[in-house]
Amino acid sequence: MSDLLTIESLCQGLNGYKNHIEINHRINEIHFLITKYLLSIDNDIDTIEYIDLKKLKEIALYLFDIVIDDLFLRDIEPESRKTIFTLCQNIFEQLCKIYQKDYDRYKNEYFELTFMAIACASIGKNPAKSFVLFKKYVDGFITINTIEEKILLLLNAYLAKDYKFVENKKTDILVSIKKGDIQDDLNKVLIKIFLQTLKMINYFKTGNEKLIAHAVKELEEIRQYCLDNDYYREIWIIKVLIKHINVSVRNSMWKVLGPFLSPDTIKLFVEDQERPLFELWEHQREIVECSLFTNEHKIIHIPTSSGKSLIAQLTILKVLEETEDATCVYVVPTNALLNQVRNDLNSILGKMNLNVETLISGYDVINSDIEENQLDTSRVIIVTQEKLDSLIRREDDFIKKCKLFIFDEFQNISQGSRGLLLELIVTKIKCFNIGNQPKLVFLSAVLPNILSFKKWIGEDITCDYSNIDCRPTRQVKSIGYFKRSMPSKGRTTKYNETIDSNLRIFYENDGVGNIKLPTIERQLTNKSKYYRMQNFCADLSERFANIGNVLVYLPNTRWFKSFCNAMCEKDLMISTHEALVLKDIAEYVALTMKVDHYLVNSIKKGIAYHHKNLPDNVKRVIEVYFKRGIIKVLASTSTLAQGLNFPISTIIVGSLNVGGNVLTPADFQNLVGRAGRAMRETEGYVVLALPIKSEYSQNYNERYIDRINSEYLSINTEDIVVKSTIQNLIEVLKKQESDLDRQEKELIRTYNSIIFDLEQTGLLEEDESYDSIINSLFFSVEATEEDKNDLKSFTKEMVAAIKFKISAIEDTSMRKILKQSGLSLDSSIVIYEAIIEFYNNNIGSVFESNRLNKHFISLIDSVKNIPEFYIDKDGEFIFNCINSWIFLSSYKDICEQYFGGNYDNCINFISENIVYKSAWAFSIIYQIFERLLLDQLDELPYNSDFIRLLTDFSYLPAYCKFGVYNRNMIEILESGLYERELLIKVHTLFELHTQLVEYDLQLFYSWASAVTLVDVEDRNIKISKHEKQMWNDYKKSILGEIKLEIDIVSVSIKGYGMYDRKYLVRGEPLILIHEPENQYDPNAIKILSLDNKMLGYVPKGQTEIINDFIINKKAWMVFNKVDKGERVCYLYIIK
Repeated sequence: MSDLLTIESLCQGLNGYKNHIEINHRINEIHFLITKYLLSIDNDIDTIEYIDLKKLKEIALYLFDIVIDDLFLRDIEPESRKTIFTLCQNIFEQLCKIYQKDYDRYKNEYFELTFMAIACASIGKNPAKSFVLFKKYVDGFITINTIEEKILLLLNAYLAKDYKFVENKKTDILVSIKKGDIQDDLNKVLIKIFLQTLKMINYFKTGNEKLIAHAVKELEEIRQYCLDNDYYREIWIIKVLIKHINVSVRNSMWKVLGPFLSPDTIKLFVEDQERPLFELWEHQREIVECSLFTNEHKIIHIPTSSGKSLIAQLTILKVLEETEDATCVYVVPTNALLNQVRNDLNSILGKMNLNVETLISGYDVINSDIEENQLDTSRVIIVTQEKLDSLIRREDDFIKKCKLFIFDEFQNISQGSRGLLLELIVTKIKCFNIGNQPKLVFLSAVLPNILSFKKWIGEDITCDYSNIDCRPTRQVKSIGYFKRSMPSKGRTTKYNETIDSNLRIFYENDGVGNIKLPTIERQLTNKSKYYRMQNFCADLSERFANIGNVLVYLPNTRWFKSFCNAMCEKDLMISTHEALVLKDIAEYVALTMKVDHYLVNSIKKGIAYHHKNLPDNVKRVIEVYFKRGIIKVLASTSTLAQGLNFPISTIIVGSLNVGGNVLTPADFQNLVGRAGRAMRETEGYVVLALPIKSEYSQNYNERYIDRINSEYLSINTEDIVVKSTIQNLIEVLKKQESDLDRQEKELIRTYNSIIFDLEQTGLLEEDESYDSIINSLFFSVEATEEDKNDLKSFTKEMVAAIKFKISAIEDTSMRKILKQSGLSLDSSIVIYEAIIEFYNNNIGSVFESNRLNKHFISLIDSVKNIPEFYIDKDGEFIFNCINSWIFLSSYKDICEQYFGGNYDNCINFISENIVYKSAWAFSIIYQIFERLLLDQLDELPYNSDFIRLLTDFSYLPAYCKFGVYNRNMIEILESGLYERELLIKVHTLFELHTQLVEYDLQLFYSWASAVTLVDVEDRNIKISKHEKQMWNDYKKSILGEIKLEIDIVSVSIKGYGMYDRKYLVRGEPLILIHEPENQYDPNAIKILSLDNKMLGYVPKGQTEIINDFIINKKAWMVFNKVDKGERVCYLYIIK
């Protein structure tokens, strides 16, 4: 090893630099100057001398040339080879930034530089970076004039793996070849080189390995010709291409996956129209080779944005290919992630007719028919751990057939009660043969003590892969801090406030760059409006938005308003087109929220916030437009920290607190890992914002900053330990109940619920069973015998209490319902007794006159104080809110009626207390009520009223979840309409137009496919541009749902223009009304718009037959077009 070349020996004395560390320092100094320029601090970047840049470029080219040269293949120490590639990539990228800024000055060298940069990234096993470099510095930026430049551009695109670009732009070259226009010998050589890249692209698409040999052979022959003619540039290009081919082929989908997956499956990836995938990243290939497709369990620890989702997708495909009726479960930490993961999986599985579903509920069963249908028709389900536990408790057939459990973001095993549940679920799967001999896959960006987890799952049956250095994008970490001073001048109504703030960037090898931000002078008339952390985050966001999308983490929703208000005073860079789009989005959000709500005003300025309780339609539109880069700055709580995939350039962390607790280093690393997403950025910025107290000394503040940096930013991730929550549980169980806080009580209830389930399942009968379960916990890997004995003792006491209390309920079926509920035993008994009393009131129906039966008020009063369902409101208030929610009151109406216009309180109440808690509670209530009613049915003859009562009861959880009162509406929402607020409008228009009260789904789909949504002022219906687009997309998606036979009759509007004036749009619904009192024609039919404007009449020759359809309610009419001055409509007749 001592004879091998190292980065130290190769860099020593290069162009006057002592070593590679000094080179690194210099390139970081340049990066620092570039950052200051991008943040609009100064233009010191212009002080960099050209000779400096030239030296660095020469160093990078020299080092790059050595590491790709076969002569040095075995002479360079492997770790140094990797470090050299990283150094070269960093040099090339920073030079690209400077050259692009002053393109006119450097344009003669620009193309050559970008070629080197892209080649270095691609061959240096960072294809994601090479792709972004091409998009950022080449595509659409360089002006191409000559045939030579065109060829070089396409070679650049090939190296960047932008094969779509090559395919789209190759025509000009091929036409020139066909015409014989290329006469210059050098261009002919370039053409020959280019043609070999087309062969390679063909290989990546088809897997035909003969193309590789042909291409390499041709390149070798061309290189010999170039050597004979002294074409040195072309010699170097061929050298790069051959090296690139070797690296790319080794990682190609065909080479890596060919032995494991069918060619048809691989084609789904390489032929994907939106995101074709031709090769894996280096570490992904290593994961596949690390027994990914064997029956061993897998623990995979790689950074955020390193392609964990693809690994999960490949594992699922292999399992489903091998076993025809196998099922898979993908577990995510939050409901917010469900749809994203489904969309990712569906991009491939959907093409194979393998259905992927999300079960959005937790322990609640929103409706057994709906859920069973989802499970029966799916091969893969995506759930949270609560839903998985519910399915396991119910012993669902889907779980029995499961061959694969994937647990994403598995570091959450250390997160309180939910982490406890996660640990117990994995333990149950291990211990009790749950599933069909399933494989377990654990994914995490922060799981450094991976060997402890491997020991837990089973060292002999588990394969682990850990690589924390495979992140495709670099992260630049910094601390922003501010100090506020407000001189006291006795009694006054005016205050002068001075804000001094700084940004300290931390580079590798102890490099530090300090940026002094401009001092802020503020005059206040109200001392309570002093400069806060929200203001500082807004100031930082304004500057970092110059670089790209900014995500700001705030500890709670109370910070949003002041942050948004502070941001609205800024002027972000927004194009004219973006401003128009933002106006449309704001208009759409205003239809759900108040027009003057601060979120609506913020969106107009390119700013928004996101948290779990926002209405789904508002969350969705914010996510879509932040992802597209239209919304520039997004504030969020931890909802976006758990795996949501957004193109985030900068993350600003505004607090080290979350939910009343301090962020752990593991939580922090997972949160900031979102900065700098692969395939969109080459680097991401992490800013931890801190307040500095002016009364403390500078030395004290410096020590504080250094400590925070070492604990959070510069921490070695290998020093982070992800622990079991059970150790904390033991300490909590030792406390008196009066000393417990809310989270500790929740931890005990979760454990009690799990033990209740195990006890009722008969798994805690013998003393040995306690030892078996405890020793199967992750907790036991590091626990002492004393800790284990303490847990065993506490558990035995809990089991004894459970046995005693549950003995009062003799019905074993009722016990089963309670143990499946997800509630602790005490809560289960309280809800059981409340339902018994409710049942004895002989409720005759669930609904009365389009409202819930008032008997539910007393039931709600009995249930609302159960800890899992606790709501700090009286039963009647809750009852009224539920009624309004399920009977299609809008958010606005509910807000005004019950929350005094406080929209934030309104949406929090609906999300937490109706959509979540009420759905869960009514799910349990229904199951218990059904059991009681079925006992009665056994003693009485068949009673249709009982059946109707049970049916209505069974859908009540779903009505709470979706905010509707009709099962057909649920199907419409799930068929792709998604947005409840839009459905309310559609529902009103459908009833107005068809005069139908009861939904017929086929009738609705037929109607929806023909109708354009319009405003109806007297019904307060306003359709935004965004909603019109959603409706058009929905119309296209439901064409396959239509089963009815329809006749279409052309009808003109006679007398149009003689009555009310109205501009008609294509597809606009029109109403037909028989006018028997008409003095000219007793069959006369007048035509009105939905807002009751008189438009004209049906032609006399058609009135008699059309009247039959109107009376039988089998027809409706829409406007179609203007033809020769006539307003022509289509009458849709259902056969």
